[in-house]
Amino acid sequence: MASLFSISLVAKNLIKANIKQSTLRLNNFTCRNILRGINSSNSNFSSIINLSSRSFSFITKSNCDTTKFSLTSNIIKPTVINFKRGLATVTENTENADSETDTVEIEAPKEVQEKVEKTRQYVVDNYIAKINYELLEDFPKWLEGLGMKAMAPHFEGKKWNDIIELSWEDLESLGVKSRGIRTRLIRFFWKVKRDMAAKNGVELPPKERASRDNSSESEDSPSRKPFEIDYKLMEDEECWLHSFGRSYGLLYPYFQGRKWQQMLEMTDDDLKALGITNKTVRKALTQNFRRHKNAINAEKGIPTENTPNQTKEYSI
Repeated sequence: MASLFSISLVAKNLIKANIKQSTLRLNNFTCRNILRGINSSNSNFSSIINLSSRSFSFITKSNCDTTKFSLTSNIIKPTVINFKRGLATVTENTENADSETDTVEIEAPKEVQEKVEKTRQYVVDNYIAKINYELLEDFPKWLEGLGMKAMAPHFEGKKWNDIIELSWEDLESLGVKSRGIRTRLIRFFWKVKRDMAAKNGVELPPKERASRDNSSESEDSPSRKPFEIDYKLMEDEECWLHSFGRSYGLLYPYFQGRKWQQMLEMTDDDLKALGITNKTVRKALTQNFRRHKNAINAEKGIPTENTPNQTKEYSI
């Protein structure tokens, strides 16, 4: 709700300042509804709210001078998504956002930022800085903490000591279709095995080379299996985002409960309007959304646009 309130304050002040239509380029599905509710009869905005329901564009700093806005105000405050040890984190940008183009970014709601940071810290505390073996005893709970609750049925009836020994091929045979999810599982299995070895005086390397390097799943293998839609995985949107790599599942709070069907339609500007300010992150997300959408259309016999390569599955 914080973002809607902030945008409504912006809209109200712009109306008071009598900003002309040419000043503002708005066509966000959220903003257009807010503007319609605030002042649907205002001549300056009557045609703006009828624009395409795609995404929020920008308000230039020069145009905002008359409304006494600044980049450091409480109404508009840019945030930046960073990655630390493979985990996405959100920090406040204290410098002018995109100063080269004089644009203002939309801030994600405070509660969203806090939720992302809380989840990130939980992973660090229980899976990275220290291994929580008590949590491991409840393996479905262990998976849920990593944003992979949807994977629990694949390991039903198995002990965690046996599960962490599973290979890339073993996971596939259990029905874990997503290469990104298998990579994520193997990385965290390895962290547990490395900690256990250290307790016995054995030092293992920080990262294990996934067995897929020597399998038909290798990136360069001509026999690599084609991309396959996993609808069951997609029903758990957080886990689905993790399948893109880079712990992107941590960003699900930004989508504020949206389902995968809605997420597939989102553009770069839509993501920007949600407060995802990192261009590389937005590109990776939109590429994966388009990849899935194209695969779904192909199943229905609908012509598709060029499908980008799957986002590289980075180590965690």
